[in-house]
Amino acid sequence: EQINSFSEIIHKNRVTNYNSKLKQNLQIRNINLNQLGSLCLIDTTEGINCGLVISFTKNIKIEKRNNFQFPYLPVLNIKTKNFITFINSFLQQTYIVLFNNYYLRKNKLFNFFNLSLNKNSFKLKNISIQNMIYIKPMDMFSFAENLIPFIFYNDPARVLMGAKMQSQIVPILKNKRSIIITGYEKNLLNSTNLILKAYQEGIVVYVSSYKIIIRDLYNRKITYFLDKYKRSNHFTILHSKPNVWQGER
Repeated sequence: EQINSFSEIIHKNRVTNYNSKLKQNLQIRNINLNQLGSLCLIDTTEGINCGLVISFTKNIKIEKRNNFQFPYLPVLNIKTKNFITFINSFLQQTYIVLFNNYYLRKNKLFNFFNLSLNKNSFKLKNISIQNMIYIKPMDMFSFAENLIPFIFYNDPARVLMGAKMQSQIVPILKNKRSIIITGYEKNLLNSTNLILKAYQEGIVVYVSSYKIIIRDLYNRKITYFLDKYKRSNHFTILHSKPNVWQGER
């Protein structure tokens, strides 16, 4: 889909477990707890394919053998470490998954027991138990849901409706910055190829409507050409305009 740049990214992150023989089975459409962190919990299509066509989470990584890996933070000595590692769904079942950051002082003083995921079931576990990992709540959703503000204080059906509306909008000519942002807009821009980004640090020496020339630190001139009036598959145009000025570093 090329309705806008956002819908193109969402369409590339789709995954399906469609099978004509098992299409009527409701167990396939349900949310499996071993998919937590690798597949989005909310984002799915509407109609007869509901639950069959879903989306990846925003920080998923695919291995050579098509195994899905998602980031997590290890919990050692009732403290959440800052380094991020990746784990697949098979190794996830051997750990106790936490959803609260116990690095906070109030959690260490008052929350001795908390709801956790262990072997595909939710249980109350003591936080002093070893072999625990912490998954950030925002890592369980796709790019579409991460752009919805106050997602944890909203209804899941309304979050899905807002994500669908974002993928169906048409870009305006004079856009403005949003008043309320979630902070994941930068990650979305880094995932698309429609936004032209410089690969070297330097100074802009020439700007026009169709190209940008940058002189890098090694005194080399690098030319970037903009997309002009390209046709999309929805019979609209893909048109880029420069957002830099001459002399900008």
